[in-house]
Amino acid sequence: MAKDKEEKWARDRKTITNEIAHLRAEATMQKDQLASSLKEKDEAVSQ
Repeated sequence: MAKDKEEKWARDRKTITNEIAHLRAEATMQKDQLASSLKEKDEAVSQ
């Protein structure tokens, strides 16, 4: 019984870890897109 709980906990932990990695990657991508958009806007304004 305890072994089943340990295995479930390990699976859940792996899932959560993967989800965090995915969300971090997504946040980085969004940040890059925002920075790129702001740069383009600044360039358009300065012309």
